[in-house]
Amino acid sequence: MSGAGFAALRLLRRSRPETSVAVLGLGSLLAVQLALSGTHLLDERYSSERLVETVAGEKKQFPREPPFYSVASFDQSVPFYLGRPVTLVGYKDELAPGIAAEPEKYVGSIDEFLRRWQEHPEAFAIMTPLLYDRLLREGLPGRIVARDARRIIIARR
Repeated sequence: MSGAGFAALRLLRRSRPETSVAVLGLGSLLAVQLALSGTHLLDERYSSERLVETVAGEKKQFPREPPFYSVASFDQSVPFYLGRPVTLVGYKDELAPGIAAEPEKYVGSIDEFLRRWQEHPEAFAIMTPLLYDRLLREGLPGRIVARDARRIIIARR
């Protein structure tokens, strides 16, 4: 970008304003394209799209019947990419008013989640790797179906 700026300035000093603007515009366009080409590297950090795609497929149509828990955290992109709501476990934050209106869609503690997890033959949950390691040491049944740097999705069976 700075190279295009210097070239445009030189052209402007040589009384070529139209060419100067064109060079500056082209340099700006190339700089933006270069910056945008690297944004996919941030996908894993800020979006659950690829993680959920591993579980739900490219059409992102996850079945509505088995419970899907978001344990001790909430990534707002998860329900979007799943195409269905998730049940929050031990996390309220900005969702507290909605939870107060529909408390049956909320699990208040990890202990209650573990009890429900045992009751379902088929269920899914998303959580941090640290929490998963802790629950695994406590005997959490299930298997990892998807994983990225920040999250793990597990299935009951």
